[in-house]
Amino acid sequence: MASGAIPDYSITASSFYDPGLAPYFGRLNGITGGGGWAARVNTIGQWLQVFPGNVDRTSLVKNPLDNPVDARYVRFVVQSWHDYITMRVEILGCNTSVCVGPPTQVNTTWPVCDFPYLPGENCFYPCSPGYHAISGDVIKRTCTLNGSWTEPELFCQACSDPLGMESGSIPDGSITASSFLGAGYEPYNGRLNVVSVEPYRGRLNGVAGAAGAWIAMHRTIGEWLQVDLGEMKRVMGTIIQGRHTHDQWVTSYKLQHSKDGSVDRSLPVTNLLDNPVDARYVRFLPQSWNHYIAMRVEIAGCNTTAAPIPACPRLLGVESGAIPDGSITASSFHSAGYEPYRGRLNGVAGAAGAWIAMHRTIGEWLQVDLGEMKRVMGTIIQGRHTADQWVTSYKLQHSADGISWTTYAGCDGLEMIFPGNVDRSLPVTNLLDNPVDARYVRFLPQSWNHYIAMRVEIAGCDTTGFPGVCVDPPTQANTTGPVCDCPYLPGENCTYPCSPGYRVISSDVITRTCTTDGSWTEPDVFCECMNYKQNKNKFRSFYTK
Repeated sequence: MASGAIPDYSITASSFYDPGLAPYFGRLNGITGGGGWAARVNTIGQWLQVFPGNVDRTSLVKNPLDNPVDARYVRFVVQSWHDYITMRVEILGCNTSVCVGPPTQVNTTWPVCDFPYLPGENCFYPCSPGYHAISGDVIKRTCTLNGSWTEPELFCQACSDPLGMESGSIPDGSITASSFLGAGYEPYNGRLNVVSVEPYRGRLNGVAGAAGAWIAMHRTIGEWLQVDLGEMKRVMGTIIQGRHTHDQWVTSYKLQHSKDGSVDRSLPVTNLLDNPVDARYVRFLPQSWNHYIAMRVEIAGCNTTAAPIPACPRLLGVESGAIPDGSITASSFHSAGYEPYRGRLNGVAGAAGAWIAMHRTIGEWLQVDLGEMKRVMGTIIQGRHTADQWVTSYKLQHSADGISWTTYAGCDGLEMIFPGNVDRSLPVTNLLDNPVDARYVRFLPQSWNHYIAMRVEIAGCDTTGFPGVCVDPPTQANTTGPVCDCPYLPGENCTYPCSPGYRVISSDVITRTCTTDGSWTEPDVFCECMNYKQNKNKFRSFYTK
């Protein structure tokens, strides 16, 4: 517009006051004709082919779009004005090369990425429970300049192989315990399916020894069975059995973050970990039992040469069920079958296959209690499984105690309204520019299609460690910066244009880079005062840019 690359005939309007105020005079910084476009009538509905507007005749007001659009024609529809409807405009953008929704990936959960999908941006694919990546890298697909997605260089494969308890590849000496009842009850008898009561008798399916299991000396919480895997392994789950020869078994136990147990003496019970761990030593800590603490066990996993799930973000448990039904609440629900706990991502149970609010009014909300403080990095939402009902926009609130709530705001300090769904099934992911630490998360629908119907997931991680983005970049003396996009990802730069009357002391541009530890690099150059009169032309050129 300002440069004239867009020809006069391509600039049209609903009307214009007179030939000197025609639409093509509405170019940014234009001074020809009447110095701007002016509509014939001062009424709403006039347009130049609503954002905050001007407060004076010369200042520039920029309004970047939260969600860029692909278009050939652009209209400015005036909503309010000072004296007369008069405008000079420019449009910011680039050639259209936005990717469409990322493809799914076999043996993975839904892609984790931000919208819109711009060239060079990545979607990450956490492996589904029981699978891992076949190398040390994370599975990703990248949006290319031609609008397609790159093919992944690796894939998720099964990671639930028995690690050697039942087979005997883990030697007896690597199976230890807090105690054992006596000879024949050693830990090594605790192998799965062993029918042997020492620790090493606690092998899955083991039948050797007097007990056919490991049996603890004492029937008290605090006893444990430990397995040394010999080297670091990715532990994906456990399998336990009771004693082979008697009705004695463990009914619940702790293992890292897993807690459950067997229900009779022979049926193995498998517990896959929601969040696999890397470990060499694994301990089973019985919490309750039938008659005696008696166990036969196996450990499922694979080598640690893989990184199956990015540490941050990951899905926090709404879809998987790790977050229990009672932790998902709402302002209201329509009726039985539409309860809040139906609002799990990809859930299809119940009459609705979603949470549906009682009322179709702003003020309804769906709330998730994460159980403990987590770093919340984004959300994923879907519509109702069985009908064309979905939320088209929503706000997000977060709280540490469930009493004091904060509405999430963007980098500009304004409450963020997130784009929602466009159909009943396609999930929409919105990563937060600035992750927040919270235990409670609320979804507050702002607009919807037919009914307020949602299925959701929350992406994030534990509150320790690097959150994956830098905090707001620091200011820099004698500059107008920083100029950079939010969120601030590792490797991304903020540039700092010098303030009017200053210049960089070398030919380089001042930049500060977001590092992988969450800090910003220090600049190598600075802005110094320049002699305005001697550099008048340079100053004008710089200011114009």
